[in-house]
Amino acid sequence: MIIIKSTLRLKFLYVLLLAAGCSSAPYMTIFMSRVLLISTTEIGFLFSVVPFVESLSAAFWTVGICRQK
Repeated sequence: MIIIKSTLRLKFLYVLLLAAGCSSAPYMTIFMSRVLLISTTEIGFLFSVVPFVESLSAAFWTVGICRQK
């Protein structure tokens, strides 16, 4: 396996950002309810919409990238 040193910093940054996002996810509902003053019904709706938006955006970006090649 060849490790390119110029991209090693970016890979490390990506891992750190992913770890930060994963570790803060359980606290998002508390933040939304206490700081943003969103009701529990609205928080549930937001968290239930996220997978659908992710699946649509992944398909959109895939089509966009394939058209550029």
